Amino acid sequence: MRIKSAIRNWFCKKRRDLELDEEVRGYVELLAEEKIEKGMTVNEARREAKMETGGIEQVKEQVREARAGHFLDTLWQDLRYGARMLRKSPGFTAIAVLTLALGIGANTAIFSLTNELLLRKLPVRHPEQLMVFGRAGSCCMISGVTRQYDIFSYPQYRYFRDNNANLFTGVTAFSAEEKLVRIRKTTGTGDTVETARCKLVSGNYFSTLDVLAASGRVLTPADDRPNASPVVVISDGYWSKEFGRDPAAIGYSLEVNGTKFTVIGVMPPSFFGETFQANPPEMWFPISTLNAVAMFPPSLLGQSDSRWLQLMARLQPGITLEQVGTALTAELRQYLMTDPDMATAPSTWKEAVGRATIQALSGARGLPPIRQYLSEMLLILRIVVVLVLAVACANLASVLLARATAREREVSIRLAVGAGRGRLIRQMLTETLLLGVLGGAAGLVTAMWGGNTLLALFYSGADTIVAKVSLDLPMLAFLIALSIVTAALFGIAPALRASRMDVNASLKASGSTAAGAARGHAGFGRALIAAQLALSLVLIVGAGLFVRTVRKLVAQDVGFDREHVLMLRIETELAGYKPDQLESLYQRMRDHLNVLPGVRDSALALYTPLRGDNWSGSVAIARYTPEQNQQAFAAWNRVSAGYFDAMGIPVLLGREIGPQDTAKAPPVAVVNQTFARKYFPDGNPVGQRIGWSEGTKNLLEIVGVVQDTLHMDVRSEVPPMFFLPMTQKAGDQGTHSSRDDYAQDLVVRAVGDPAKIAQEVRQALREVAPSLPITRVTTAKERVSANAGNEEMMAEIIGFFGGVAVLLAALGLYGLISYAAARRTNEIGIRMALGAKKGQVLWMVLRETLLLLGIGAGVGIPLTLGATRLVRAQLFGVEPYDPLTLALAVLLLTAVAVIAGYLPARRAAGVDPLVALRHE
Repeated sequence: MRIKSAIRNWFCKKRRDLELDEEVRGYVELLAEEKIEKGMTVNEARREAKMETGGIEQVKEQVREARAGHFLDTLWQDLRYGARMLRKSPGFTAIAVLTLALGIGANTAIFSLTNELLLRKLPVRHPEQLMVFGRAGSCCMISGVTRQYDIFSYPQYRYFRDNNANLFTGVTAFSAEEKLVRIRKTTGTGDTVETARCKLVSGNYFSTLDVLAASGRVLTPADDRPNASPVVVISDGYWSKEFGRDPAAIGYSLEVNGTKFTVIGVMPPSFFGETFQANPPEMWFPISTLNAVAMFPPSLLGQSDSRWLQLMARLQPGITLEQVGTALTAELRQYLMTDPDMATAPSTWKEAVGRATIQALSGARGLPPIRQYLSEMLLILRIVVVLVLAVACANLASVLLARATAREREVSIRLAVGAGRGRLIRQMLTETLLLGVLGGAAGLVTAMWGGNTLLALFYSGADTIVAKVSLDLPMLAFLIALSIVTAALFGIAPALRASRMDVNASLKASGSTAAGAARGHAGFGRALIAAQLALSLVLIVGAGLFVRTVRKLVAQDVGFDREHVLMLRIETELAGYKPDQLESLYQRMRDHLNVLPGVRDSALALYTPLRGDNWSGSVAIARYTPEQNQQAFAAWNRVSAGYFDAMGIPVLLGREIGPQDTAKAPPVAVVNQTFARKYFPDGNPVGQRIGWSEGTKNLLEIVGVVQDTLHMDVRSEVPPMFFLPMTQKAGDQGTHSSRDDYAQDLVVRAVGDPAKIAQEVRQALREVAPSLPITRVTTAKERVSANAGNEEMMAEIIGFFGGVAVLLAALGLYGLISYAAARRTNEIGIRMALGAKKGQVLWMVLRETLLLLGIGAGVGIPLTLGATRLVRAQLFGVEPYDPLTLALAVLLLTAVAVIAGYLPARRAAGVDPLVALRHE
């Protein structure tokens, strides 16, 4: 075996030596031929050629040393040579770097956003041990028995906390609803009243999350006892904003909703709570203070049927989520059946207990709803930026192919003097690697700027954003890896093609023969251009679908007048008004507003459409029997007299709520069309009665039916809904509390543009209630548009990247056609000399453009139809295969491609035949 190996190595060495001798002699002969052409004799030319190369043996030795040289030395030589070549083409280098900066930067930005928004874990110790009870997507108070439990009552929390020591090291609870509280501070210039965001949490909240205060201490179970001194923990942001990071804030007494609370701790800057969201809580209060903080009665802590808390736990070592889910579901059903309230509950509730479940989910990344919402958008954006990078790589590869053709003689000479093909490929890849590094460096700036810009778009209007795109190790590693891979993608094909050329033919070729060789290289370039056009079509269609979705969302019938309504959020509860003061306060507000010039009417409501609120529950309806194991559910609202007229909601049957519906009048309700169709399909609902649950004594009489209005958002279906007078209590409603007495929204119907009277409305309200906080002032039209904000943002982003892709494809197409036309200059001159017209030459060159466009569209249309199915869930009123959008996208791409091809075609058609005939 050793002898065979030695013989094989000897033959290989001899073959390499023979190849080397032939290459060097060929190179010397070529140099000699050039000198002979200049007038030297044969002997003089060979002698000069040998002197220039230092002799054949010396050249062979140099080649051998180059082949066996050290890697770092040759790499340094390659880098210097590559940098020199890039400096010789500053225009190409600048365009390539900018193209890569956009593609690499966009992908890095989306990677960083994905890492920050979807993969970031809570800033606590051992977050992987945390578990969330249910999907935690419900808010903010629910009663009755449901199939999936995501929100719990305080007695249920205590039950799970005290009976699962084998599963958890701790179970904590926190309010599903984030509250605004009124803060009164005494300063040297007087009292100031401000608002702050807060959450109610159990005393073991911070210990279960395993996080400590940066200053002072956190809440403990002792702080959560009914008679404990009122204390509060504040965020680092609130400490910085209101106390200027003064250490004396610990122990400071804050007046919150009229109650004195002592600040006992400041949380670290990285801590934002258990939910990854914009505008995180600024304060954390013990649940026992719910009466002072949330205006809930203390009895709520003993009500099993009032669910308003979300739960999180820390698992015992070795416990899996599957084990926890099974155990909790069994315990929940047992608890529901033994609950004292179940004895008087409706029969449908008892039947539903057997179907009640709790899903155990990982809490390492906090509560999931916001991340689920963002993941869909980020997935679409990831696909978009990958397509843009693919277009950029194809564009650069086609340019490098053209450059490789122009550098054929240089490459041939290097091959002739003994450079190996692997060495040549490495040299050319080094050049592309330099481009990748430069593009990656510029892409870093693009990623930082673009990532934070996208964050601002995602959280538009937010005061505080807990996420931030910053340079960290994962981002840097991704950037470097993507830069290297990108350089390889657009550099490998030109390098391989350049290294496979015929050395002798290339060195001897000129003029037409070079053009023929160039045509051989052009096929791959055409394929790259066609691929760019196909991918560009995908992006254009995607942007078009989102544009049409936005228009459909905004143009649909919302059920109310969007042109003349001004909406204001009022915080009468925070202003300190008691329930018995509200009726006179609201009447004074309306009296002041209705006399303003330009105001037609005004009204108040618990909430207004498209605000994202959903107050709903089970109802009992006379003469309606729900199906087995089903309940009648409906959304509900409380409104003042004149509300439907002020909102521009037509009354279809009966009457609307009016001044006659006072607290002493019989309780009444107005229902919407969906309620009437669903629960009274065969009759007129006016005069019928409904109640809050089975066995209700004080039923509500339906006095009218109004047109459906969009409820939660512009995408959601209209639910069955009924409206109650603001002046009447909610009858036997089990969940009625003092909070239901407070109107949260004020609507003003204007004669003209409602935005023009906003300032006058504010001034009139200040005259009535100087301390009343007024927030979220918007017109109805703006609210409808804001509800389509995500789709509009996606349309803008995809449209931008689609435009970039089309521009890159157009530049690539222009370059390819220009290069092909330049190579055929001699041919064009011959044709024109033989009588060809300019139009014929124009069509000959332009035909190449149309061919590439046809191939690109032929590939792009099926690719588009497949890709757009991924965004089906994001669309509204338009299908992924919408023919109008596809046709418009093809027309746009055709127009851009024809322009890109027409310019070099016109230039070629205008060439002087005599000049063209002399062209080489």
